[in-house]
Amino acid sequence: MQTERPPTEEPSTRSNPARGIVLLAAAVVLGLFLLRALDDSSTSDDIATATTGTTAANGEGTDTTAAEDGGDTTTTAAPLRQPAEIVVRVANVSGVSGAAGARTEQLAAAGYQTVEATNGPEGQQLDATQVLFVDGFEGEARALAEALGAPADGVAAMPAQPPADPGGAQLMVMLGTDLAGG
Repeated sequence: MQTERPPTEEPSTRSNPARGIVLLAAAVVLGLFLLRALDDSSTSDDIATATTGTTAANGEGTDTTAAEDGGDTTTTAAPLRQPAEIVVRVANVSGVSGAAGARTEQLAAAGYQTVEATNGPEGQQLDATQVLFVDGFEGEARALAEALGAPADGVAAMPAQPPADPGGAQLMVMLGTDLAGG
């Protein structure tokens, strides 16, 4: 009689538990590295930046970026707008008839956009020309004042109640007797 042998078992298709644990641990470690890499590439929660606009001594606008925690700051010069991008109004505060119109023509020939010349407040006369600017045009106002030969200390922000109607202009030249030819 022949004895029957038990059939030979095929290699087990069942996973080795140790192999599964190693794969799981490797996946967790890889996931942690990926999360750390993503977190490092984004802005940290404890450091935020703020941008402020200022004007350098040479009249060029600058943008300064500073970390709120007092860290490093960077400053870059913002380029000034070209005259063709700036609207200017000249107001005669000199008492010299036709001075604002002549200066307006001169500025238009220099490439500035101009609006019709006007007169300053009645009864007021300025000895020194002033250049008033709307927010964001300080550098351009300084450059215009220099080009006109106006005093640098005459450059100022446009007040809430301008001395004359700016007529939509970003810069207003309050033409004094120093540059009116009178």
